[in-house]
Amino acid sequence: MTREEIKERVRLAMASQPKTLTKIRSASASVARWAKAGFVAVSEKTYNDRVSICEACEFWQPSGNLGMGKCLKCGCARGKLKIPHERCPIGKWDSEPLTPPAPV
Repeated sequence: MTREEIKERVRLAMASQPKTLTKIRSASASVARWAKAGFVAVSEKTYNDRVSICEACEFWQPSGNLGMGKCLKCGCARGKLKIPHERCPIGKWDSEPLTPPAPV
């Protein structure tokens, strides 16, 4: 893929990013689901794998979200990478089963 093709893909992705209200609704529903599962995060290895994949992606904007990085496809930041049931919107990494912690 040429540099111009990559620039065009990024431009199109930015134009098609979800609107702020859509992102708020999606994030709220995701956090509610995550809370119900006990806020269990993915393993450090899974998180690091997801970070590496995102940072190598043509849709990742390192300077977005105050320097935390931002996906130009879904608008997410690194926080999403810690949530087991989340997945990449273009299929570069998948979700994991949500299993609440065992009762003590």
